[in-house]
Amino acid sequence: MARPSALTLHSLATFLACLLLLGMGWQAARVQQSLLDANASVQTGLELVTSLQEMQTTLLDVETGERGFVITGRPNYLLPYREARARLAAERERLGHLLAERRSDDIESTLARLDALIEQRLSIAETNIAVRESDGLEAAALRLLAAGGRQTMDAIRELLQAQEAQERRGLARDTGEAAAQAERARHQGLLGALMVALLALAAYSTIRHALTLRRRLLEEAEHREARLEAILEAVPDDLYRITADRQVTRLGDDGEVSPSLRETLLEHLGTPQGVVGRHDFLWHQADPPAALEVRLLPTRDGEHLAIARDVTERRQIERIKAEFVATVSHELRTPLTAIRGALGMLAQGMAGTLADDARSLVTVAERNGERLSRLIDDILDMEKLEAGQLVMQPRRVSLVDLVQRAITDNAPFAESFSVGLVLAPPLPAEDRVSVDPERFAQVMANLLSNAIKHSPAGEEVTLAVTPAVRGGGDGLEVSVIDHGQGIPLAFQSRVFERFAQADGSDRRRTGGTGLGLAITRRLVELMEGEIGFVSVPGEGTRFHVWLPRCQPPFASIKEERP
Repeated sequence: MARPSALTLHSLATFLACLLLLGMGWQAARVQQSLLDANASVQTGLELVTSLQEMQTTLLDVETGERGFVITGRPNYLLPYREARARLAAERERLGHLLAERRSDDIESTLARLDALIEQRLSIAETNIAVRESDGLEAAALRLLAAGGRQTMDAIRELLQAQEAQERRGLARDTGEAAAQAERARHQGLLGALMVALLALAAYSTIRHALTLRRRLLEEAEHREARLEAILEAVPDDLYRITADRQVTRLGDDGEVSPSLRETLLEHLGTPQGVVGRHDFLWHQADPPAALEVRLLPTRDGEHLAIARDVTERRQIERIKAEFVATVSHELRTPLTAIRGALGMLAQGMAGTLADDARSLVTVAERNGERLSRLIDDILDMEKLEAGQLVMQPRRVSLVDLVQRAITDNAPFAESFSVGLVLAPPLPAEDRVSVDPERFAQVMANLLSNAIKHSPAGEEVTLAVTPAVRGGGDGLEVSVIDHGQGIPLAFQSRVFERFAQADGSDRRRTGGTGLGLAITRRLVELMEGEIGFVSVPGEGTRFHVWLPRCQPPFASIKEERP
């Protein structure tokens, strides 16, 4: 599982810190609003308590003025009485508003009962005052005792005190909740501040780590740039940069770019998007004369890199080498043919009967002459293939007949190793292919000789011809299967290389040049076929050659029996 980068951790820490700060701000706003609501509720409650107390005071003034007038008969006692009655309506209205703000469930019934009791008490007071004025002290005193004013006043006082006690309990509850909420907010603020501090510390650590990493990467980039400059100075090739707008510049020394090379590079780029993957071509420079091997590779953002290597000397050396090999091979072939002929005549007794020791020596010499002749043929074939001088003569032939002829031709060689050759059924009904019969026989000889030499004595090499489809094309596949030790895994990638053999002892034991499979692959490709193998060490190897099947009409292909 991939670890998150320092930049990712820093971004995450910053996001969490911002989220936490937003949460703390939202919580603080909630607490502030709650405290404001609680303060408003307490203020309303205090006003309600004050209003209840003022109501009681006013009613007490009404009662005091009434009793003073009844007892003394002096009109000055009626002054506080009348003032109290004048205040009573406003205080009653204010009390109603305050109770409505408290949203009490029984406010209507409470106010209705209070209004009834106040009305009753004022009626009693008016009656007592009227009796005192008309009938005198004694009648008013009897009326005062019998009218129920005190009982009504006690009921009013009880009702108002009950409302005051209820409101004080609400005030105590609201004050406690506000205090508890303020305490919670303080704790939450401390916790939030601690978390913000931790996140800030983590962000600081991450940023410091990122800066350290960036500085190290910058130093490494500087080292890489220095190494690249040294490489550009040391490398013998010329490097060119082709930008997306098709400008060509030379890397390293910023020298001039040949106009003809610039045109050639842009021509090989083709489309504005350039080449896809690697593209190689050979460019001949006119002044001074030189052959350059150019390799085009896409880099990024539509840019390309061109690597030009001067191969003039190498191609001249290769040409000299090829001419030398061809000359030596041709010069060796003539005396070798004479030597083989002479050895053959000696082996047949044309110079007289040979002793057993001499016959053995002649046989060894004749066998090695044949090996040397095959080596020369292989070298000449490889040179022709590389030079493109090998001429193919395709004919429409029966693939099964070609395979059967290969079995017949290689049977003596197989018998010398005590190995059998078997063509496995079933055979395809339509088996026509277009190949050069002689070159196909060379392919089969190479495959069969390898299979025979690597098969244990007493085993069989199996051949099979089966229909197969490759790349959407219908064709036939020839398989050569042995039951030897197989190809080592470390060597399988080099099977078709020139002069490649699994080990030195293998060459000495079985003989061979290491060119057979390289020639075989090239011949198969020239016949528009494909070759491959499947090998399991210790269990054997299967080489398979796929060839496209001929389909009528065949106007330009001669059909014959092999």
